[in-house]
Amino acid sequence: MGAPEGTVAYATALRKALDGYLAGGGTQTAIATGLGTSTASVSRYLSGERIAPREKLHAIKAFLEARSLPCPEGVWAELDELCGKAHLASGAAAVQRDHLKEELARACAEHQRAQWIAKQQLHGLEQRADRLTEDLRQALARAQLAERTSRILQERVRCRTGACARPGTTSAPSKASSQSCDLSLSCQHVTCTSLTPRHWIDLDLSPP
Repeated sequence: MGAPEGTVAYATALRKALDGYLAGGGTQTAIATGLGTSTASVSRYLSGERIAPREKLHAIKAFLEARSLPCPEGVWAELDELCGKAHLASGAAAVQRDHLKEELARACAEHQRAQWIAKQQLHGLEQRADRLTEDLRQALARAQLAERTSRILQERVRCRTGACARPGTTSAPSKASSQSCDLSLSCQHVTCTSLTPRHWIDLDLSPP
């Protein structure tokens, strides 16, 4: 009884991937040494007598790349797919068990990677939200400071035009009265501008 069709296709694709290396003088013994296995095992992998596990497939890829003989990614994607089909087509329970273990390990690794990517994206979004919150706080502080300064300037204008004059008098405010008003407004302005934006946010800035 011959090898299953999936196993034959896998072995054929594996030989094709190694053709360049073997045609250039490479040997199965060197491949076996690089894979940490026996020459007989490599021969069986290439003949289809034994199914090369996925870890050996990855080792073969690394072996070729280390010798500047990389294959296109499409070749390895096809080999990876054929590897799975060959293991599923095998009637040996041990082979199928090993394949399922590999598939489970790969699925777990992909799940962990997806979780890591999600955490990184979430962390980035949280940092962006913090920056936007701080920008909003500073903008609010500037707006409150501008409003308070505007009130002070409006009060100064009223004082200049007679708002600070005594009731019942028609004469312009005295020089001393004007100076007193300016001094009072200056004190308010100093108090206003000496606070930091955080103070403006934390304090009640409603008009007196």
